[in-house]
Amino acid sequence: MSHTDPFHDEPDWDALARFHAGESTPDEAASVRAWLAAHPADAALLEQVHGVADARLAPPAVELTADDVERALARMHSAMDAAMVTSIDAARRRPPAHPIRTLWWVTGAAAAAAAIIVVATRSTSNGSSTATQAAAATVAAGHATSTAVGEREELRLPDGTVVLLGPASRITVASAYGHGGRDVALDGVARFTVKHDASAPFVVRAGTVVIRDIGTVFTVQASAGATVHATVAVSEGAVSLGSERDTTRAVKLAAGDRAEVGADGRIVAQSGRAGDTDFAWTRGVLAFDDASMGEVKDALRRWYGVSLTVDSTLASRRLTATFEHQPVDEVLHAIALALGASAVRDGSAASLRMNTAPH
Repeated sequence: MSHTDPFHDEPDWDALARFHAGESTPDEAASVRAWLAAHPADAALLEQVHGVADARLAPPAVELTADDVERALARMHSAMDAAMVTSIDAARRRPPAHPIRTLWWVTGAAAAAAAIIVVATRSTSNGSSTATQAAAATVAAGHATSTAVGEREELRLPDGTVVLLGPASRITVASAYGHGGRDVALDGVARFTVKHDASAPFVVRAGTVVIRDIGTVFTVQASAGATVHATVAVSEGAVSLGSERDTTRAVKLAAGDRAEVGADGRIVAQSGRAGDTDFAWTRGVLAFDDASMGEVKDALRRWYGVSLTVDSTLASRRLTATFEHQPVDEVLHAIALALGASAVRDGSAASLRMNTAPH
């Protein structure tokens, strides 16, 4: 197919993209215009998809609010639905020589939907995210908020500290927050981006575990009933980590460090060992790195609402695996394979049992 004569019976989508971007040669542009004139229905749909993308990519004249983003996404989804219906109808009228090209219309609309997200999260002059600022709900002193299974939510505390609350987790803000102290209680998983104030230390209490900020970004994963009661990983700054069960010992963790606190209060610090697995959940990724079955059970409960029972022969096994937006049955099957076990699920209950050797 010639670069200057891109069309025969079917459109050349690369040529259409170059034309829309203003990168066609004069000869190619003339061929594109001629083809569009001869195919008004396809030309109209092309204009619709590109028009939506252009409108979303244009920098907004005013700062976007959360409601603005929601309305824009709703309009975007409507345009995507219309594009999909039109492309399917067109395919029925004229089967394409290359069926995959029919998907271009839907792909183009999806790209336009992604564009609105990029525009909505553009940085302000201070480097923060406009959409994040608008969308984050403020939790007042003396109040609590929680997330559902599989849900993450960004929250803002009265002093500007930002919390990303993980799935099936709860945070409670002390009633005296901001008046000489800044204490919160956590049940579950959270990332804290703390606004440092030397006169009012920021303190997270997760059961008997106490984390004091020294100006930082860190994650806490508290697992009630598990052998490892809490895991703390620091990505910026430093924290002081202690336990109410052992007030004589505290450990300082710097950026890149992690620590595990046992149910008995014993702290095991690991210098420079904070890794991607510790922060993967903030991106919606479920990752295990030599995790105990207790940690696996806790994660499946938070992410999928599944209560997992593990055969006693598997209780001491460890798991290393990563899952990204996969259905729970696929996750259970992969875990079972990794452990040489079988998985059975009945609604919100699941079990892992060791495979028996054939007789």
